[in-house]
Amino acid sequence: MQVTVTNEMRSKMTKDGSVLKKIRSAGGMANGCIAGGVVFLVFAVLLGGLFFVLFAPAGGALFGGLFGVPGLLLVGGGAAMQARKLKNYESYYEKESGYDRAELKGIDQELLAPDLLLFDNREQKKGEGNPVFGLCLTKHYLVMPMMLGNCYIRRLDEMVGAAYSEAIPGINGYKNGLVLLSVRDGKDGGVYNAYFTKETCLEVIQTLEGRIPGLITDQAFKHEGKIYNMLVNWKDVIALWQRS
Repeated sequence: MQVTVTNEMRSKMTKDGSVLKKIRSAGGMANGCIAGGVVFLVFAVLLGGLFFVLFAPAGGALFGGLFGVPGLLLVGGGAAMQARKLKNYESYYEKESGYDRAELKGIDQELLAPDLLLFDNREQKKGEGNPVFGLCLTKHYLVMPMMLGNCYIRRLDEMVGAAYSEAIPGINGYKNGLVLLSVRDGKDGGVYNAYFTKETCLEVIQTLEGRIPGLITDQAFKHEGKIYNMLVNWKDVIALWQRS
């Protein structure tokens, strides 16, 4: 569902004044290592402390070292990886989106503009508290955070299609969610978001359709006797959109 962006939310959406840097800081192996290291350190303190309380200092030192050393290594290594990841966040976005740094700075500015539209990717019945940054529409761009600190960024005038699908390939069956395709997705195909509810998917599609003339809003359709599918023959869908 679409949510109203408050000044408090804007401050939480940024890191060092950048929304894109904040998105890049989420998830990934670095944060996983830090979290795992903290767990090891907790065990080191609890088990080591328990043995010391039981007057078995040798056992306390053993368990403290057994869990503490790898815990420190994981936390330290994860922190170093995260620092390197954030230091190079602009390079990541340049490579991932194809936009140069000047344009990326403009995208960051639009993400903080008053006309930003933010869509929450949680079910409405679980929507208490701060909204989850599911997808943002600025004046000229679509920005959708992905797993592991990745992000899908496209100009609105490059968008080919946006559709709701119940046939997204998944483990032991199919997922349902939002399918997006742009002219920049010819190599690997578009992306999908299986966390949105159907209502939010349709809300996003309707909003995009109002802004983008000729946007394709069906995942699969037939044109002049040929079947097109944004999840299967996306290159053909892009070519058809470019000819229209």
